[in-house]
Order: sequence, then C-alpha cells, then structure tokens
Amino acid sequence: MNTIYCLIIFLQTLRDHFTKIHQYYNNSENVCSYNLEIIIIKFIQKKFMLTILVVFYTIVGIMGIYLFTRLFSLEKTNMLVGIIHGSLGLLGIGILIFYISFVEGESPFMSILLFFIAMCIGGGMLAAKLTGKKFPMWLALIHAIVAISGIYLLYEFWVRVM
Repeated sequence: MNTIYCLIIFLQTLRDHFTKIHQYYNNSENVCSYNLEIIIIKFIQKKFMLTILVVFYTIVGIMGIYLFTRLFSLEKTNMLVGIIHGSLGLLGIGILIFYISFVEGESPFMSILLFFIAMCIGGGMLAAKLTGKKFPMWLALIHAIVAISGIYLLYEFWVRVM
C-alpha cells in the first residue's frame, strides 16, 4: 500500500512539472529564449559526450597497443590490463549506444558495429586465456585491425561533427 501511495505522489509531481513546463513553453515571450537554451544545451552535450568517447577509446586503444606488443613479443601479458581493456571497450560501446539513442541526425553506427565485432573476438580470446587454451596470433591481429578501423571511423565522425 505504501508503494502505491509513493507512486501516486510521484506521478502527481511529474504531472505538475510537465504542466509548468507546458505553461512556460506556451508563453509567447519565453518561447524564443527557451528553444535557444535547449538548442545550445543539446549542442554542448552532443559535442562533450562525443569528445569524452574519443578520449575514452584513445585510452582503450593505448592499452590495446600495450597488450598487442606484449603478445607479439612473446612476453607474458598482464591479465588485469586485458580485463580492464575489455571492460572499458564494452563500456565505450554502451556509451556509444546511449549517444546515438539521444542525439538526432547522423550517428557513428559503423563504429559501433566494428567495436561489437572486436568485442566478440576479444571475448573469445579472453575465454581461451581463462580456460588455459592458446588462441592463434592471427585472431589478435584481426581483433586489432577491426578495433583500429572502428576507432578511425569514430575519429572521422568526431571531426565531421565538430
């Protein structure tokens, strides 16, 4: 019963806020400034989020280069760095999907597709490593090529939007 009461209060509060926004929006004096504020905020948020994504994937890429050089120099790779690399890459995919969900217009969908393919390959390499099996070196090479292509397309989109 208490939960239902809280839900009703929440919905009433939400209705009141939407009513105030609607009244403010319909006031002819405030329409221009209100729309301009929304456009400026969306523009700043769009550029800021995309810039954060580019920095984020640059860090993931640097970690990937470190792992790639360790792997091909036949030195033991640090499992923690690999797990952080994969987790940040997966988080980046989530942020990209969030970005294209709320931003209108052009989107970096090819980057997301390439990052998803790289994630699947990287997940396979992690599963092989965790089970003690060896994975072929060409798999790491394909993972790197696909990920670098995704980063390139993300950078290209970022430059075009900025």
